[in-house]
Amino acid sequence: MKKKSLFILLFAFAQVVHGEVTIEIPGDADPDLKENLRAHLRLAAEPCDAPPWRVRRLFRLAEKDLTPALRAFGYYQPDIEPDLQTTGECWQAIIKVQPGSRVKVRDREISIGGDMPGDEQFASVLAGLPLAPGDGLHHGQYEQIKTRLGDFA
Repeated sequence: MKKKSLFILLFAFAQVVHGEVTIEIPGDADPDLKENLRAHLRLAAEPCDAPPWRVRRLFRLAEKDLTPALRAFGYYQPDIEPDLQTTGECWQAIIKVQPGSRVKVRDREISIGGDMPGDEQFASVLAGLPLAPGDGLHHGQYEQIKTRLGDFA
């Protein structure tokens, strides 16, 4: 007679506790900008039990991570001051960001030939485009303009 064995595998799922990352921006910062900064910061994904060498390495890369996130919102000359503290069982990073002056849209010119300039639907598309003169530059909205015009065409 063959013996049948029953194996039960139990997996313990532990909640990963991430280190604490605080990004401080003076004034009333755009919540989308804060979210974009956090999304680009590789250090924010590191758990408390990450090897200290990796936390220090990613901490040193914080400015490199945050610069493109700021540029996407039109901030090209930021001042970034990171501070890393290791206390107790976890690490904490406080990153102070002074975005600097935001690039403003001076003018927006869209040139279309043929019969399109007189088309009512096209005029409606143009009227609904983001990034009017005086608005802060936002590369995502710039891409929206290109997409909407391409979709309409």
